[in-house]
Amino acid sequence: MFRRMLQFVVCGAACAVVLGCGNSSGLVPATGKVTYRGQPLAGATVTFVPTQGTPAIGVTDDNGEFSVNTRELAGVAPGRYTVGITKISSSGDTSNLKPEDMKNMMASGQMPTSKNECPAKYAAPQTSGLEAEVTGDKSKNVFEFQLSD
Repeated sequence: MFRRMLQFVVCGAACAVVLGCGNSSGLVPATGKVTYRGQPLAGATVTFVPTQGTPAIGVTDDNGEFSVNTRELAGVAPGRYTVGITKISSSGDTSNLKPEDMKNMMASGQMPTSKNECPAKYAAPQTSGLEAEVTGDKSKNVFEFQLSD
């Protein structure tokens, strides 16, 4: 009897692994494309902000395409979102600077500056005018955001 039950449990676990257990996180895929002045916007951060819950974030590739993630998990919870889009560029590369280099730059007033390459209104989801309605049907969760001046 015990052996039979053990076989049943092992077989059930193996089936679950092979077939998959489903998406227990409740997140669904959401993708899209961002263009600015009619051109794909590469390297932009796209933020989906819900009225309640955790925001989801994605970064556009060279074609302006993105997919959003919630924390470290792929996807986003179904619901209504306001969307913010930013692309920050810097006047200098600070990735290889040592702390003493940063101190010297600060002392000389030569710190790199950064700027948003999109109009400022798109940076804040509250002012962007951009929205997304994410549903359980992943085929409907494809969003196009066309930014203009």
